[in-house]
Amino acid sequence: MNTLKLIVALLIALLCGAGIVFYAVWLRDNWVAQRAPFVKVPADIMPTITKLLGLGETSVLYDLGCGDGRVLIAASPRQEHRCTGIEKGIMPYLRARWTTRQHPGIKIVRQDMFRTKLGDATHVFTYLHGSMMVKLKSKFAEELVPGSIVVSCDFPLPNMRPRETAVLSSRVGIKPHYTLYKYVF
Repeated sequence: MNTLKLIVALLIALLCGAGIVFYAVWLRDNWVAQRAPFVKVPADIMPTITKLLGLGETSVLYDLGCGDGRVLIAASPRQEHRCTGIEKGIMPYLRARWTTRQHPGIKIVRQDMFRTKLGDATHVFTYLHGSMMVKLKSKFAEELVPGSIVVSCDFPLPNMRPRETAVLSSRVGIKPHYTLYKYVF
């Protein structure tokens, strides 16, 4: 009987250890490597985001760090334009694939946004940490075609004056106010 208890205790310890290792690897891949946590854009500011983007029939929208794909869904109600979500973290990527599965105009790609070519983008949306915006500024300047629109939530592009700014209140977000910055390249 004591041998059985010992075997069960060892199996439990082994499973707990494996769980901790799995979580540590997941955390490294999805938090540290992304340098940005997954934070949902509140539903009540979505209409302003889509208005600032100003998408048309021939628009090509990229959502860098698309999370669960909610901005892409809100931006493509009539499937008039192409939408691509770029997500590096496995869990947000899988969630975005699931939530956008009934939207044929939306494509979700699991990839590092810095390796994504933006040459066909006419519009870009980001909700990323300020340190990432520094790197994205040069990427946008190099890859976006003249006239491309970038809308960023809460984190401005450094040393650039936005064409338009909107400060919004939210009843459902994790904080009471959000700032949207619109840039034209």
